[in-house]
Formats: sequence, C-alpha cells, structure tokens
Amino acid sequence: MTPVSQLRRYGLAVISCGLALAAARPLDAPSSCFFLAVTVSALYGGKGPSLLSIGLSGLAFYYFFLPPRLYLDPASYLRLIAFLGATLSIAWLIESKRRVEEAGHEINARYRTIAATAPDAIISIDGNARIFLVNPAATRIFGWDAPEMIGQPLTTLLPTFQLGERPSGGELSGRRKDGAVFPADVNFGAVCNQGTFTGFIRDITARKAAEAALHKLSGRLLRLQDEERRRLARELHDSTAQLLVGVSINLSTVDESAGALEPRPRRALAESRTLVDQCLREIRTVSYLLHPPELDELGLESALASYADGFLQRSGIQVDLDVAPDLGRLPQEVETALFRIVQEALSNIHRHSASRTARIRLVRGPSGVTLEVSDAGCGMLRDATPGVGIASMRERVRQLGGWLDIDSACGGTTVRAVIPLSRVGE
Repeated sequence: MTPVSQLRRYGLAVISCGLALAAARPLDAPSSCFFLAVTVSALYGGKGPSLLSIGLSGLAFYYFFLPPRLYLDPASYLRLIAFLGATLSIAWLIESKRRVEEAGHEINARYRTIAATAPDAIISIDGNARIFLVNPAATRIFGWDAPEMIGQPLTTLLPTFQLGERPSGGELSGRRKDGAVFPADVNFGAVCNQGTFTGFIRDITARKAAEAALHKLSGRLLRLQDEERRRLARELHDSTAQLLVGVSINLSTVDESAGALEPRPRRALAESRTLVDQCLREIRTVSYLLHPPELDELGLESALASYADGFLQRSGIQVDLDVAPDLGRLPQEVETALFRIVQEALSNIHRHSASRTARIRLVRGPSGVTLEVSDAGCGMLRDATPGVGIASMRERVRQLGGWLDIDSACGGTTVRAVIPLSRVGE
C-alpha cells in the first residue's frame, strides 16, 4: 500500500471522529456517534485507522462528555472501558470481514485471469447440463459467441456427453458451430454445494493426427523390419551358406589325400571341416530365426512346429503346441505377426521365467484368431518396466486392429493376442 493511500485512510479516521464529535454535542449521544466513527474507520480504513479512531473517541469522550473533574467513580471507568472494548471488538470484526472480502476478490480476479488466458475451453453447467459460463477459449474452439452458448445444453457442443450421477469425461466428440466434429479430451468436476459442474475441454485434433502418423510410421517400420529379415535370411541361405558348402566339398576332396599329409596338417584339415560344418549350422539357424521358409511356403502351423523343436534343442524347454484343426492359412501379415509374438514370448520365457515347459495355443474363431503363449514360471515382477520386446508385440497386434494382454502371477505368465481378421488389409 502506498504512503498516500495510508495517509488517506488515517485522514478518514480523524475526519470521522471530528464529525462524530460535532454530531454528539447537540444530540447528547456520544457513544452511538463515536461507535459509528470507529465503524466507518474500520470498514474503509483498516486496523490502524480504526485503532486511531478508538483513541480519539476515548479522548473526546473523556474531555467533552464525562463530568468535569479529575476523579471518576468506578462505574464511569467501567463504562469507558466497556465502550472502548465494544468498539475495538466491532472494529476488529469489520476489519476481518473486509480482509476476507478483499481476499475473495483477489482470488476471483485470479480465477478470471486464468479462465481468460487458459488455452483449454472452460465451461460451467447447471444440474440440467445447461451452459451458464464460458471462457474465451471455448468460443474459439467451438466457434460460438459467448451469448450464443449461454443457456444451450452441453450436448450441443458434446453430443456424446452424459451427465448421470457424475459428468462423463475422457475422450469425447466435440461439435463446432459449423457442424465439424473433432476429438476432445473432457474432464468435468462438481462445484461443492452449488449443484453445478465445471469442465475443461481440450481440442486434441493435433494430438490425434500425431498419434495416427506415429502409428503409421510404426507399422511401416515393422514391415520394413520383416522385409529386411526375409532378405537377410534368403541371402544367408542362398549365398553365404552355399559358399560354405563349396568349401566343405573342397575340404572333403582334400581329405581323400589326407593320408599323404603329415599329422599336423591332417589335424588342421579335420578341424577345418568341423569348423565349416559348425558355421553352416549356425548360419542356417540364424537364417531360420530371421525368417523361417515354412512360414511363406507351408503356413504358420508348420513354422511354429519347426520353431518349437529348434527351441527345445537350444534351450531345453519343452513346448506344447496346440493348434486348432480348422486354423488353415491366414493372411501373410497375420501369420508374420503371430510368429514374431511367439518368438518374443518364448525368448522371454527362456530368459526370465525359469520355467521348463511352455504352451502355445492357437484358435481361429468366427471373427478372428487368438494366440496364447503360457509358462509355469515365477511370473513378472510387479514393478518391472516392460521392455522393447513387449512394446513390439503390442504394436504388431495394434497394427492389425487387435489387442494384447499379459496375465502374470506366481504360477506363470500368459501372453494372449487377439487379431480380428475382418480388419486385416484395411
């Protein structure tokens, strides 16, 4: 508060006491007049001016209205003390009320500033879901002027909004004045003791577009990854593996004359043949893991059977494969996605579950196909952060319009993927 404002408030206290003195002399009502002076000082001046007004009132009361003698009887002193105490209490109450009102005005001003500058639409509705308050962002987002929106049902802006016991929220569809529909993130909350609701509405068109672009990019990356795996597997099988086969044949030819060699070259020749055979096996294994040829030629069931046998040899984990007899051939992208999910799930079982058995169940229903990969291990930790493999599985299923669920407990983990065949190829 500036010194000028302080001076004005104290001046108001002096003037009010002077007016009270002028009015009290002819009316012979000093208590009422000085009480009024203190009240005015407290109401418009504050605590300091009210204390000054009380002091001036006490002096005026003493010098102008008490009997003109130095000695006062106890009753007069009690009346003076009671008067000063009453005026002080009233002044304090009025000052407290004034401060509360000022704080309320300040809070309201802050809320008005927040509402005016908020980028999201802020809309208040009554118990009948009719709009009675909007902020500037609401007019910008929905395209209506504020007077046009007041009194309208909220369903004019949010057609799918449902009031019920508690207002609905989440992602809803918003409708602009021109009829354009846009995605909106809605969050409504009740205002205590008023039966009204205030909500924040955010236009998430840009966010949805970014999510769609990211979804499209993720799908393209997964397809490119599968194509690159298929190409590498083919090159390893048709090029590098065939070259090693040629080396093995040449070593076999040399081995026919190994009897003429010294013991040391003969041992080196034998070791070379062993190393070449080992390289051939590893290249064929890597080629198969990158992309099994059975997946394109014979289908998912044959590819899973071969993979389960190889997985048993590599890890020692027995895999029980249960495929419905009516599975048949599935679209290529579905078979590839399901095979990759099985690969990732079995890899996680081998690395984390400590289970010695696993089960693959594949069922084809009237509208889609369901894959379950389960184990009898220790389960996932509750606070474990999902890795890249789980995220990749979810994204593969999501690209095909399905969903993936992981149910983990102490007795084992089940990965369940459901892919609707009706949406494949859309």
